[in-house]
Amino acid sequence: MTFRELLSLYQKGELPKEQQEYVESEIEKHEAISEYLYDDSELPVLENAAPSEKNEKDTKQSEDFTRLIRKMIRRAFIKMGVTVGAVVLAAVMAVTCFFPDIVASFYYDPEKTVGYPSYATKTTQMALDLSVFTELFLPSTYRNNVIIDDEGYGNYHISIPETLSYDGKNTTVSGKLEKGKLTLYDPNLLAYPASNAFVLPKGAEGYYSMGAAGTAEEAFARLRKLDEYDYYTAYFSLSELMDYESFYEEFGLQAQWCAVHLGKTTQAVLGMSTGISGSLMDWDREAYPRLCLLDSKSELSELIEMPRDAQIMQTHFLSMLSYMKDHPETMALFGAGELPWGDIMRYVNEKGLTVYGFTVTARRDTILEIAQNDMISYVYTKPFR
Repeated sequence: MTFRELLSLYQKGELPKEQQEYVESEIEKHEAISEYLYDDSELPVLENAAPSEKNEKDTKQSEDFTRLIRKMIRRAFIKMGVTVGAVVLAAVMAVTCFFPDIVASFYYDPEKTVGYPSYATKTTQMALDLSVFTELFLPSTYRNNVIIDDEGYGNYHISIPETLSYDGKNTTVSGKLEKGKLTLYDPNLLAYPASNAFVLPKGAEGYYSMGAAGTAEEAFARLRKLDEYDYYTAYFSLSELMDYESFYEEFGLQAQWCAVHLGKTTQAVLGMSTGISGSLMDWDREAYPRLCLLDSKSELSELIEMPRDAQIMQTHFLSMLSYMKDHPETMALFGAGELPWGDIMRYVNEKGLTVYGFTVTARRDTILEIAQNDMISYVYTKPFR
């Protein structure tokens, strides 16, 4: 006997109790028999059970069967609604809680932790990148601290405070980082020095005679026209190349940043700070020894003596070059093009640390005093702010 025949007998009330229970159990196993609730007229089995064609017993059995079907369908729809609701809720939770992080993972993460210095807050990826990039490329604009507000989906609001000031003022530059693209509300923070801010000594590789302030006579004459109370960043060029040790002995207490001679490997102006400043940093010291001079794991006495040590400073400079070579995304973040890092590193390893100029941010009288040194061949100045 087929199940359809069993259903027909069940409808007529002609099945034994045991078989009735069997049919009812089979119906319950197939609750989702329809995607919407049929009207009585849509159930063929009900049409055959019309009162005009059946006795009262058949009619009652048909009504019971209809109620059972409706009950099963309603139960199926309730379960389906609960299931769909749970899926929708899970999807919404995933979108609101996890999707922003998934999207952000495809872009530069400024909040990535790169270390935990002693007695200080953690070092983030962008703080370390700022430290290396600004020291290497931007005289008088060193930064190694950034405040980050994560807005989700790879978008961040950032603030870059000034922790080192030459004129007694501390400014903060704000901006936004959207999917790896940095926009600063004051783009002057990342303004590069003029490519001819320094004039190389005659005979040096890459020599050129005309600086950003015109001839040497014009450059020195302009110093007298500087305002007495304003602050300026002065780019002092040396009359000859000096090894780092000799340079520091002569100008170390006055210089704030020195330009390293790189031969013909690049026309970019690269250098390093000649003092210890900023915030404590942490990083992979095995990969990049002495990457930051203000090392949380160094003793105070060692920090003070670091800038005098030519070998330490050469290691420091080479580590910054190596870091930039290994992190092209940092150059892209700050809008800089790639440089021949390998050639530059080989040149420094071969020639040593050689200086051809340095910067000082100060008032006019201090700049005039330094300019009187016989080793100074050229001076270009620009307003500090």
